[in-house]
Amino acid sequence: MSDGGGVRSPTAAAAAHPTQLTVKMHGARHLAAKSHGFSDPYAILKLGAQKAKTKKIERCLNPSWEQEFTFAVHNFSEDQLSINLFDSNVLSRDDFLGRLTFTMAEAEELVAEQRRRVLIAEAAARRAETSATAEGRPGASAPSFAPTPVWKTLQKRSERSNIKGDLWVELQFTYEAGEEGVVAFGHGSGTVAGRPYSNLARSATTASEGSFPHVPYPLVEDYAVDLNKQQQQQQQQQGEGVEEAE
Repeated sequence: MSDGGGVRSPTAAAAAHPTQLTVKMHGARHLAAKSHGFSDPYAILKLGAQKAKTKKIERCLNPSWEQEFTFAVHNFSEDQLSINLFDSNVLSRDDFLGRLTFTMAEAEELVAEQRRRVLIAEAAARRAETSATAEGRPGASAPSFAPTPVWKTLQKRSERSNIKGDLWVELQFTYEAGEEGVVAFGHGSGTVAGRPYSNLARSATTASEGSFPHVPYPLVEDYAVDLNKQQQQQQQQQGEGVEEAE
């Protein structure tokens, strides 16, 4: 089903499961120091039998990896992503620095939170642009409104684990919706049923009405409707201004 404007609700669309999960390892902060006041952190990522490893950052407690890895999702209900951080050692066993684990449902929740923060940043940018126009400064350079990172607190492996710190990881799902194309979770903008959208949810150019996967809540559709209403109001105000001038 769709609303009056033709935007389909994700709950009414076919519930497609993801075929791929892309993990962007941005970095970590406030990690535990394991030797001489520092650690040499790296991360090992696993999803099922698939495994990936980041580069090692030497003598650093706030590493920045900026590396991306893609995993196939074979079983949505059973697959689990694990990210384990270690301190690299030469003469002894590598020290555990903390971990994160996500079921695919939990990963979807993180993606939804990432989307929400992108929408907040975009709304702030629109308000700044509108304010500049109202003040007679159209086209003025507005401050940057980057989405706030989602930092996740690292988890212990056992009660004896001496770990601390947070990890910034960005998740991106790719959904295959039959013949209607692939819908990717990622930065992007485009149109849905003739309406604009831009967020951290669906960046595929092949997306069409009805191809949306199930997501925790319908942010994209709400945003498209709200933005369409704003455009209609702006056009109406411009029309009223022309009539007054005449």
